[in-house]
Amino acid sequence: MDADSLPSRPGPDASSLLEDLAENAPAMLWAGDAEGKCTYLNRAMREFWGVGDNLAGFDWNATLHPDDVEKLREPFVTGMTNRTAFTVEARYRRADGEYRVMRTEARPRFAGPEGAFLGMYGTNVDITDVLDARHEAADSGKLKNAILDAALDAIVTVDHRGRFIEFNEAAERIFGHEREAVLGQAMDGLIVPENMRGAHGAGMKSYLETGVSKVLGRRLELPALRADGTEFPAEIAIVRIADTEPPIFTAFVRDITARKRWEEQVRVLMGELNHRTKNLLSVVRAVAAQTARQTGPERFMETFSQRLSSLAASNDLLVEASWRRVSLAALTRAQLQHVGGMLGTRILVDGPAEELSPGNAQTLGMALHELATNSLKYGALSNETGRVHINWRREQAPDGPQFELEWREEGGPPVSEPDRKGFGQTMLFSHLALAFSGKVDLDYATAGLQWRLVAPAERLSN
Repeated sequence: MDADSLPSRPGPDASSLLEDLAENAPAMLWAGDAEGKCTYLNRAMREFWGVGDNLAGFDWNATLHPDDVEKLREPFVTGMTNRTAFTVEARYRRADGEYRVMRTEARPRFAGPEGAFLGMYGTNVDITDVLDARHEAADSGKLKNAILDAALDAIVTVDHRGRFIEFNEAAERIFGHEREAVLGQAMDGLIVPENMRGAHGAGMKSYLETGVSKVLGRRLELPALRADGTEFPAEIAIVRIADTEPPIFTAFVRDITARKRWEEQVRVLMGELNHRTKNLLSVVRAVAAQTARQTGPERFMETFSQRLSSLAASNDLLVEASWRRVSLAALTRAQLQHVGGMLGTRILVDGPAEELSPGNAQTLGMALHELATNSLKYGALSNETGRVHINWRREQAPDGPQFELEWREEGGPPVSEPDRKGFGQTMLFSHLALAFSGKVDLDYATAGLQWRLVAPAERLSN
């Protein structure tokens, strides 16, 4: 049936048609009297409430959710009293017992233009699913915002033009821009270093034309730009948000400045470790060679092991000090640990706080070990009464401050200068004099051995 076949003015046929349209309309239609009682419900409305054609015993108020009574009362009473239209949302119990949210649109009706008020008529629309969807969307938005705000990494979203549409709190912290100030702005002028903007623009253009990208879905390390103009190393992963057209992209950006600094420190430390290991092996090889030349096969392992232990004791101190400087007092104690029971009684140590460089600590440590070993075998520590005095001090000399270290023995058996120079002699003289740029004296006095090192004070830690 087309529009031309409908009657042009109300008549029996038009009235029947309107009644049929109202009855079978998918919308829920109703009419009420001046007292607010239902006088007409179309099929959709009757099916919702589960009532028949006879509405004499039906009270729609009984289906209203108890918590919504007051919510409905004011607009309903105002509309009925003032004979004005109103709109209200409330929950009603459906025929199956489930409460559904209905939006009621009510209009007054009268008997003719100036007639008496007959009541209200209108529509009810079930908006439960719409509201649920809104709540879900709101909850989803809250969840998204919570994730964005809690993320430790910067999360930025841009459109196909490269303009920001999202900028989380971590991005504000990392880049130094406020979210509201950057939304709608081009990202390449704010967080992309100037020398990379051309490549960034070309990459975006190529993807929009071909759909092919060399960066999407990959983890990259690239420089990024802060608001103050400084660059920092960043780890970046970019993805296209699914089902967006034109495309929308999200980038996850992590500031890896600390990690790069740590990696550089590890690289430097590994290089330093390699250098020091080579030096240490050179020292071990030299000690082994000299011990082999100056010691018989039957005593080689014992002597060599003792000297390695001395070297190890110095290295332990260096490791504890991160290979910087070592306390002379601590070095002395470490080298005398094999006679530790004599410290403070037969071995007397005295001197101010001094620090040695790693190389000097190794050299002096082995010298102290040789002195202690010789004393145990032949000198003051070889009997029950001998004593050793270890003293150091600084003195002012014409050419600047100088350091003096003395090992003096007393109460031991008579000593004499050995017939040949062994490793100990070489260590006590040549190696120390070279390492400290100083002078070494050794006196085999009748009262006991006396050994002294004199060097520029500045050489201790250099």
